[in-house]
Amino acid sequence: MADIYDFGMILREERKRKKLTQTELGEKLGLSKTAISKYENGTAMPPVDIMRSLAKILNVSMDYLCGTEQREKISVFNLTAHQVEVVNKLVDTFRERNQLTDKKISPECCTLLGEILVELSR
Repeated sequence: MADIYDFGMILREERKRKKLTQTELGEKLGLSKTAISKYENGTAMPPVDIMRSLAKILNVSMDYLCGTEQREKISVFNLTAHQVEVVNKLVDTFRERNQLTDKKISPECCTLLGEILVELSR
């Protein structure tokens, strides 16, 4: 079975991962919220120069945006909104810590561990 490529879904997920609204992303690109909405809904595709800017803003490769670079996905199916938020924080924390030379546990990491324990004890 072939993988289904959905540029709009990728764009929406990456925009949300960066905690940007459609309006905010549009402002960074000099575009309207409507243009971003059309890209996310699949009714329009951005030109190459906009794709390049999107990749830079979202910190992903153009190959990823175009669906040719596959990345592992974490399924959040059947999780609560708060649990999804905790998982996203955990992923972001791992990414940030992988770039640090000082690996001491920060207060933010301790807070995140507490949130994970609370969710696991429910």
